[in-house]
This record gives sequence, structure tokens and C-alpha cells, in this order.
Amino acid sequence: VKHNYLAEQFEKVVDLIQGYETDEAYSLMKKSIAFVESEVTETTDVDITKDVEDRKSHYLEKKKNKGMLGLPTGFSKLDYITKGLKEATLTTVIANTGVGKTWLQIIMGAFLQLQGYRVLQCVTEMSEDIMRDRYEAMLFSMCYGIEFNYNHFKSGTLSLKTEQKFLEFLGDDLPHFEPLYITTATGVMGLSADIDKYQPDVVFIDSAYLMEDDQGAKDDWLRVAHITRDLKKLAKRAKKPIIINTQADKNTSKKTGPELGSIMYTQAIGQDSDDVWALYRDEVMIKDHEMALKVLKQREGVTG
Repeated sequence: VKHNYLAEQFEKVVDLIQGYETDEAYSLMKKSIAFVESEVTETTDVDITKDVEDRKSHYLEKKKNKGMLGLPTGFSKLDYITKGLKEATLTTVIANTGVGKTWLQIIMGAFLQLQGYRVLQCVTEMSEDIMRDRYEAMLFSMCYGIEFNYNHFKSGTLSLKTEQKFLEFLGDDLPHFEPLYITTATGVMGLSADIDKYQPDVVFIDSAYLMEDDQGAKDDWLRVAHITRDLKKLAKRAKKPIIINTQADKNTSKKTGPELGSIMYTQAIGQDSDDVWALYRDEVMIKDHEMALKVLKQREGVTG
């Protein structure tokens, strides 16, 4: 199937190139490869009567880790409910604008980096430099236990003592951490190449709904549906946990937070995701510097 489809499409690509229609040829080539990546899959059948010793080891490993199957999030209760960020899974975080979706990724990413894991953080609307600033602020705060005012950091008005500690952190500590890569996410094919290049243990994507659809859908809902479906397949193929965030509907209650039906653009996001988490903050939480997280969906486990 792969051979015949590519042969047919690339004949058309050659015709376009010979007619100097370069952009059209490139677009068709991308769509063809994206179609093969998402629709043409090789079978990976499993005979459950084989590899019995491996299965015993797998169970005993779960027993030793008290059920933890994936990477820790840094939140003990969330790890208890979800059993960690599991490989080959897609987790979606939904919330209204300004609640803290990006900061949640940064808290988890910084925590994992400090635990010796390699993190790939992808951005769409935010620049790499801004994301780097946020990670540096979070890592410094976690390492030194110092209350770190991010606004003062951004405006260059840290106290002399904090500034001195921060510069020491940049020079003496940060270079010795496990690598954390920040890159701009274009399409899923580009992300796949970044995963091959950096070999991360976990992938975070800030605002995945703004990524390009490699298949070139015109309608917004179909574009986003293609992206999340392709991300799920990429997570399975790369055997990595991928965590993305997206917007909740504007009618979402601030007191109880989003539900599965609150996802904007398309319900395919929730269907493609293995786990769906919701973030929300009411006025009291904002005043107390708190945020609530609900696990709305989990293929293997409870919600809460």
C-alpha cells in the first residue's frame, strides 16, 4: 500500500516540478508523507502466550514501584491517580485563557529535568526566549527554594542578593543539568524529526491547536482533529509521553472548571487523548495563589 500510494503521488510531484510549480509540488509531497505516516501502519501483533518471563518481570516492576507506570509529574496525588506520564500516550490539558496551562507544563518539565530526564518543550505562539526565561525562573526557584518574583526578573529589578544567587545558578548549576530542548512546533512531521534528533524522555507542546496540519485541511476543526490524531500516533510510534494543552469553551464555569464537553475546536481532541486533565481557578483560588486540576479521562485508571 505504501509503495503504490507513494509511486502514484510522486509521479504527480515530478509533473509539478517539471512545470516549475514548486510550492504545489512541495505541498503535495508533504500531504503524501503525512498520509502514509497517519494512515498506513505496519501491524504489531502480540501473542499473549509468549514471553511469560518478561510479563512476570513487568508485573513485579509495577509492584515495586507501587503501580507507577510512567514518569513522575512532581505532584504526588496526581501521580497516585494517573500512575505517572506513561509512554506511548497523549495527555491533553484543557483550561480557559490565563489559568496556567503553560506554567503547569513548565513546573512538570523543570521537575523532570531535575530528576535526570531529558525534556523536549515545543512552543507555537510563544517565542523560545520567553519559554527559556520561564524555565530558568522555575528551575532557580526549585533549586534554591527562594521566592522568585517573575515580574521583577523580567524587568531586571531583582534584589541584589537574589540577583547574585541567580547569576551563580546560571554559571555553576544550570550547565550540569540534563539537557532541556525548546523548539518551535510547526507540524507533526517536524516534531517527529525533533524527537529523532534529541531523543527526549517526554514531550510537552504548548498550544498544540496552533500547529500546522501536514495534511493541509482548510477547516479549523478538521485541522485540529488531524493534529491530535497524528500526535497520538506519533506518541505510540516513538513510545514517548506527549503532553499538550488546548482551550476550553468560553462558557466553562470558573467554579467547577471544564468538563470533557468543554473542549474547543473539536471533540476529537478528547477522543484521541489517553488522558484529559482540566485546570481551573475561581476568584478565591486566584487570591490564594492556587489552581485546581481534575483528571477527566484516563484509559487505564480512575478520575479525580
